Amino acid sequence: MDEKAARETLKTAVENLIEAARQLNYVHPLQILSRSDSTLRGHYPADVETIEEAMYLGFDATIIAPCFFEGGRLTLNDTHYVDQGDNLVPAAMTPFGKDHAFGFESSNLCEWVEEKTSGRIKREDVISITLADIREGGQSAVQEKLESVQVGAVVVVNAAHRHDLDTFMLGLLNAEANGAQFIYRTAASFVSSRVGLPPRKLLTRDTLDLLHTSTTTATATAAAATSSTASQANKQQPSISMLDSLGLSDKHAHRLEKRKTGGLIVVGRYADSLSLSLSISLS
Repeated sequence: MDEKAARETLKTAVENLIEAARQLNYVHPLQILSRSDSTLRGHYPADVETIEEAMYLGFDATIIAPCFFEGGRLTLNDTHYVDQGDNLVPAAMTPFGKDHAFGFESSNLCEWVEEKTSGRIKREDVISITLADIREGGQSAVQEKLESVQVGAVVVVNAAHRHDLDTFMLGLLNAEANGAQFIYRTAASFVSSRVGLPPRKLLTRDTLDLLHTSTTTATATAAAATSSTASQANKQQPSISMLDSLGLSDKHAHRLEKRKTGGLIVVGRYADSLSLSLSISLS
């Protein structure tokens, strides 16, 4: 989906949510999070700007927190990393940074904001919640820093462990309780921390309980995948039928439909614009 279509879709979704809240007499402030990719891909800043415009609100700051601990995405010294085996690799140096639609050059989040806003927001104007703020100052230091930002600021969050994010979250909630309003651009770990869900391991075939049936097929869709999609699938040691095309033709659909065993279908798109579809037997 291009940026124009994404803006229109998101605007409609937010307006529908506001209308639903009105009809249900929901009296609490709506908290809308822009759930982004943990490797910094997506329509930023378009998504958060669209939410703000649709809600007719002026937020004190945008919070950017792309950490996703279960997937090995950490932010240290303002640089966002992807865990690749024995190494933490800056996100821009991974295949995700070379994505054909959402590629980027900066792994430092302050510089990434400047890059994505085409220089409208300078890196030196981005506020950083550092690990020192979180681990030495605790939630009170986080709260104080959030409450002192100028209206319209962008705040990036460093976090190397779920405890870091939880401490940040306590400071954030206290700031909100005092009247501060923020809009969020986050990955999955922020959501679970916000609502108090304990960390969970990534889904496995056993978790999905697909090994005990011959009729169930699970479908996982990777809308902007890189070649690592195939690599992750291969780790499961399945039998693979690979279909390379710009879309699933009738022939390909027929081949998938003919399958009688349980399986996992992964549909994605390489950075070179080739569509990849994998039909994976889990038996």
